[in-house]
Order: sequence, then structure tokens, then C-alpha cells
Amino acid sequence: VFGIYDGGTYGAIERVTDHLPEPPPFQPRQRYWQIIAKRAVLASGAVERPLVFGGNDRPGVMLAGAVRSYVNRFGVLPGRRCVVVTTGDDGWRTVDDLVAAGAGVAAVIDARGDVRAKLREKSDKAGINVILGAHVTTTRGRNAVRGIDVTHSDGKTESIACDLVAMSNGWNPAIHLTTYLGGKPVWDRARAAFLPSSECRQDFPSQAQRAVNLDLPRRLPVAASWPAGCSQISSKALARW
Repeated sequence: VFGIYDGGTYGAIERVTDHLPEPPPFQPRQRYWQIIAKRAVLASGAVERPLVFGGNDRPGVMLAGAVRSYVNRFGVLPGRRCVVVTTGDDGWRTVDDLVAAGAGVAAVIDARGDVRAKLREKSDKAGINVILGAHVTTTRGRNAVRGIDVTHSDGKTESIACDLVAMSNGWNPAIHLTTYLGGKPVWDRARAAFLPSSECRQDFPSQAQRAVNLDLPRRLPVAASWPAGCSQISSKALARW
């Protein structure tokens, strides 16, 4: 679903042959659907946040979730000597998947000063260098990443050779569709993310029970359930990603 329109109308794109390695002849790539519903459940997921440091756009620097997709979905190791940089628990999922896939993990850098022992089980067994309370300042390399510079909590710096940097900085709920309903995003300090507001649901509280139960960055949101006909939808709110 890419948009919500007046009268409970939803625009959606179906992939017919776009995802097939060898599409059959005389078939469309995509199919457009107009869906009219009295009630809808928004389960749009979340978008992983990058980390900001020098050279974070260098080839070989990837989001940790993308690294997991390469490993688990496509069976491909995007690097041989990996460094995982994280600010929360979610990055350790990537560490576990890389270890299980047989990749070499040079280091795990967690910005927090303390990490639960359960998260470190596989990395400790594999003898991976775990650096806490530190952050990446820059990457090195020309056409691809060849290493990173790390600053420790005491100000000391360290260089680590690698050909893959997997960065994890939590998740932002995808609340685009709720904004089309007139709901202004609300900052949640505890979750460090913008969440859907109750503005587009206040006219029908009995049906529009809030279903958000985020544990960012470990859980994805199921944002809301509401009936069609929200009074705050306007014809100007044509939705596009």
C-alpha cells in the first residue's frame, strides 16, 4: 500500500512478475489495485537508522539489517572481515548471524557502556573482540572500506582492518500513512522515535484501539486499526512514498 485517499480508498501495487528471475511472456510486471475498506490495520514496519561518521557512505558500509538479509535470504556474505557497530540490542542479531554463517567478525563496537551477558554469548564463544562505550569516527579505504578508526570512552583511538561495516542505530516506525490521515508524528523520548499520534483516531475511539507496542529497536510496530471515513482526510493528501 502506497497511499490512503478519501472514503477509505487505499492504493496498492502488486508485484506480478517483477520478482521472478524469468518472468513468463505476456504478463505485466505490476498490477495496480484500488481497495475500499471500512476498517484497516496499518502494519507498515520500520526503517533502520544509520549511524553518522566519516565515510559512512563508502562501499562496504551497510545497515545491519541489510547484512542479515544478504546472509539469511540470499546466502551471501557481503564481507570476510566484518565489524558490527551498534547502539542497541538489534545489532547483536547481526553478530550472531555472521558467526553462524562462518564470517570473520573482527570486532563488535557498542556505544553503550554495558551489555547483557546473554547478547554476548556467541561472540564470547567465538573470541570476538568486544569494545564497549566506543564509537567509529571514520572509515578508511578508497574504492571500498579497508578499515575504521575507533575512539574509546577514555579518548584513545584504535584502527581496525575490515572489509565490511554493519551499523545498527535502532529503527524508525514507518508512519507515513498515518500522516496522510492528518495524524502529526509525536516524538517518544523513551523509544527515541516518532510514533503515530491519536489525532486521526480520536473521532472513533472504540474502533481505533491503539496497537502499538514497540520495543525499539527489537520489535516492529503494528500502528493502528481504524474505520474508513476519517474526517481529517482531504483530497490534497494524495499519498506517495
